[in-house]
Amino acid sequence: MMSILLQNWNMIRVLRLIIGSGIIYQGFSIGDKSLGILGLLFTLLSLFNIRCCGDACVITPKNKNTQENAQEIIYEDVK
Repeated sequence: MMSILLQNWNMIRVLRLIIGSGIIYQGFSIGDKSLGILGLLFTLLSLFNIRCCGDACVITPKNKNTQENAQEIIYEDVK
């Protein structure tokens, strides 16, 4: 649990935390509970590093073409 909170911080995650905190502050300063709940949602998403679509949109890196992975392609003439 602590590893989720303390690792893999990047600029977008920090930005989401700042925006969420700002929305919470705005919600409490004007007395709007729904805005405070929305800010809490943004803050929790950034703290637990959860994206809107979860891990369904993970982009995996492509394998580099090394000598081990390279296969010779044989072409045949069709007449």
